Amino acid sequence: IGLGGNFAQATPDSPRTAEALRNCDLTVQISTKLNRSHLMHGKEALILPCLGRTDIDHQAEGPQAVTVEDSFSMVHASNGQLKAL
Repeated sequence: IGLGGNFAQATPDSPRTAEALRNCDLTVQISTKLNRSHLMHGKEALILPCLGRTDIDHQAEGPQAVTVEDSFSMVHASNGQLKAL
């Protein structure tokens, strides 16, 4: 299971990583947008979309916030400003 990022391209040995992914029965990527790692997958693959921190997340209970950590290791709530597509 990949939780965002371009895992296959970010590893030190991308060809070996791609080969290992192709040998998996199932790969799952949870991503805000498509990337090259989605092209390197197992025998079966799922690409599941998710909201990014800039997307508005409005639930029945009201608007939701996510937490983000800044460069000073301070954690803050972040409310999206963009309508999700």
